[in-house]
Amino acid sequence: DEENSTLDLSQQVSDFTSTSQRAALVANEAMDGSRTPNQDALSALRKRLATWHILVAEDNEVNQLIVVKMLERLGVKPVVVENGALALEHVQNRKVDLILMDVQMPLMDGISATRRIIATVPAVDRPWIVAVTANAMAGDREACLQAGMNDYVAKPLQYTVFLAALERAVVARSAEIVFGGDASPPGNQDVSRGGSVDALQRPEPENVTIEADATLPLKLRTMQVPILDLEQVQELIDLDQSSGVGGSGVFDGFLTLFAKQGPERVMTLQAKSDAEDWAGVGAIAHAFKGSSASLGAARLASICRQIELAGKKGDGAAVRSLLPQIEPAHAEALAALKSIAHENALDRRQSPGDP
Repeated sequence: DEENSTLDLSQQVSDFTSTSQRAALVANEAMDGSRTPNQDALSALRKRLATWHILVAEDNEVNQLIVVKMLERLGVKPVVVENGALALEHVQNRKVDLILMDVQMPLMDGISATRRIIATVPAVDRPWIVAVTANAMAGDREACLQAGMNDYVAKPLQYTVFLAALERAVVARSAEIVFGGDASPPGNQDVSRGGSVDALQRPEPENVTIEADATLPLKLRTMQVPILDLEQVQELIDLDQSSGVGGSGVFDGFLTLFAKQGPERVMTLQAKSDAEDWAGVGAIAHAFKGSSASLGAARLASICRQIELAGKKGDGAAVRSLLPQIEPAHAEALAALKSIAHENALDRRQSPGDP
């Protein structure tokens, strides 16, 4: 049965319909070689999304805010739920065009929610489902496709990658209307980067954190990672500058959440460790890793990743050796981000175009 399941999945991925091929071609045309959105394509995307009901299923507050702000940048105000059970309930009660689905959530994860949606919602009413996951490894991609998801993007989110996923959804849905039937999953599209290689054979995407030399001791390993991933921080600044609210309100909102989460996560991690609940340690570390990476706190995200892996292995000694690094890593990341926010605010006030 396992062999037949693998063959079925390979067939599912390799059987491209004209719908999937059209989606890949048009999505790639929407981006030029510098990964800058084509303004005509962007305007068309805004117009189409304006009529859509979009659901964000994500339990992490930081990641919720990032996805919402990216959608608001396109003129879209989504509905947000914090677990798969609520996503399923929402879809069963009204027509939803698109779900941006986190994979790891409490009560019901994204994989289980997708399976239930596929099983209970008629094909004609079924939403396009995009997995938004920090676990975009080969096995996770297979699980997403097997569950019935149509696409996936990796965290931390980058705006141009996010746009390409939305473009694929719009084009595939348009093709469904024209040709009828279901749009098949984007098999040989590199949906995490907008390319065109087989989904199960392409190289694994980059890790969500900047990684250090794995041969070093744990404490030295994390010190190799820079405090901030400046490219990811720039993503947040761009969101701030495109928000139209003036000042640095969006970026400040990210920092407020990050400042609040830090002490809470540290206390919870310590309590789970004291109780030797290593699975609980891994789950909390995973959540903190995701929000840290999304905010560009690279060193903190790397430490959280090591704790997550140690927790999953039940390696209490490794967990205990790494936990003391969390608090100072959070403090240094927060200080660095606040400094950038201050400089960004000064630059705005001194800009010749500002009043």
